[in-house]
Amino acid sequence: MQYPPERTALTAAVAALPERGLRGPVGCEAGEHPGAADPPARSPRGLGVGSDGRAGPADSTAAPPVLSLRGLRKDRAPDREGAYSLFVPSFSLRLGEKALITGPSGCGKSTFLDLAGMVLRPDAADEFLFFPGAREGKADVCDAAAAWKANRFEDLARRRRSVGYVLQTGGLLPFLTVRENIRIRRRLLGLPPDSEQETRTAEQLKITHLLHTYPTRLSVGERQRAAIARALAADPPLLLADEPTASLDPENARTVMRMFAACAEESGAALLVVSHAPEQMQDMRFRRLRIRIGATEAGTQAVLEEIPLK
Repeated sequence: MQYPPERTALTAAVAALPERGLRGPVGCEAGEHPGAADPPARSPRGLGVGSDGRAGPADSTAAPPVLSLRGLRKDRAPDREGAYSLFVPSFSLRLGEKALITGPSGCGKSTFLDLAGMVLRPDAADEFLFFPGAREGKADVCDAAAAWKANRFEDLARRRRSVGYVLQTGGLLPFLTVRENIRIRRRLLGLPPDSEQETRTAEQLKITHLLHTYPTRLSVGERQRAAIARALAADPPLLLADEPTASLDPENARTVMRMFAACAEESGAALLVVSHAPEQMQDMRFRRLRIRIGATEAGTQAVLEEIPLK
């Protein structure tokens, strides 16, 4: 699926907006939400990853949560086929966890990623909590549901600096080298260069020899690896990837995803991927979810659900 330029530009740009030092009574300020004093102790609703590394009910030994959603809904204006609604009854994601979402084309996988990344406003949310400081143990909770309700867009933009987003098309700036594309992420966020992290990531993704190359001279797989390096540049606790290997042949797709998963594991970040090809990740210990489509009187409803362990 090819995204229109405005969607690609929006997703890439809003994730990199710098902090503006806003303060307010509701939204995404540190410690605002009840229980924010100790985020690792919070037990979000939904399934997490257990102490054995397998998907299952969250327990006290599990890693801290990064994202907790409940009753999340996004509606689409009715068309000739009727209304369409994406509903997320319950979903949580913890540090170090890898989750894979599958479903047919047009079911709402990309929509869910944009909701999770706080790029797209939900039409309803009983709970939408983001824990940007979970990895450092900081008492920092973003109540995104309250922020959207109060139209605190700049608070949300500030929190998006803690989310790394990899688009299907990569989204690299063609007039910058690979190294410059990676560094611009930190630069836009007001962070100093981290040469050690940059070198380590480039080595993991096998793009060290391409750092001075422009995107137009890269293969599709090389561009996607460079895009992954850029998403990792600011060391975010949450990584989102929208069909990151859709343009690659199966063998290269598995190679790139294996590299991506390894980088996420080393950084300790949570990784959420949507894909049409789950077989490419069978041996990578991804927690599995799917979006199921059903008919209602009003039209179509898509529901995110866990795929039970076999």
